[in-house]
Amino acid sequence: MRYPLCCLLLFLCVLGCQTDSKLTVETRNLNVPTCDDCARFEIKFPYVINKLKIANTINTAIEEEIIYTLQFNETDAVTTAEGAASSFNKSFQQMVSEFGTFAQPWEATIDGALTYEGEELVTIALEMGTYTGGAHGYYSKVLLNFDKNSGKELEVYELFRDMEGFLFLAEARFRETYEMPKTGNINATGFMFSDDMYVLPENIGFMPEGLELHYNQYEVSSYADGPLIVSIPYKDVNPFLRETYQIKGL
Repeated sequence: MRYPLCCLLLFLCVLGCQTDSKLTVETRNLNVPTCDDCARFEIKFPYVINKLKIANTINTAIEEEIIYTLQFNETDAVTTAEGAASSFNKSFQQMVSEFGTFAQPWEATIDGALTYEGEELVTIALEMGTYTGGAHGYYSKVLLNFDKNSGKELEVYELFRDMEGFLFLAEARFRETYEMPKTGNINATGFMFSDDMYVLPENIGFMPEGLELHYNQYEVSSYADGPLIVSIPYKDVNPFLRETYQIKGL
């Protein structure tokens, strides 16, 4: 009678370990200044609550991105997201005191989500926007990739075992997506790649439907063009990814 009980306990232990490796993510709102003359904030971001090494890595990386986006005055000593929001608001209020009330107040919006989680890999997406006067604001998307086993944030090159081969695939998909000739100058239809050579975007991340290549405004085209997005199915990407990060079960 002891053996079935032992097997059951072993099964529950294994199941518990598998469950523990799954991240628990909640949406949090940043504590920001509020008053009639304050800048306007709408900041929501994912926060990992598991007691895992990767949780701290993810939460720290997200806070650093929020600080980078909101810190308007680089002379302010800012070490937290709340401090960055206060710095942004203080800079706006100084502008109001010097030039009078603005027709449209400064604004900052951030919205984030976990877009992919596998056994080895996690991707977080952050959509950010700021308006500090002028004809329009600035908007961007940041894709952050993390290795669940090592608990470290990954650079784009660390995802691939064959970067040269993937670059060739990515250019072909970019040309196909934006209805360009298969060969010829990559800038012939108005893009602005440096030295007329195709390059990968700064932000690449894993999504449910495939690998997303996300070019933010101004990265390789004008503001009016908006972000440029190329999605490549995992069955086509897998041969170029490191085996650890290949998407199984396709």
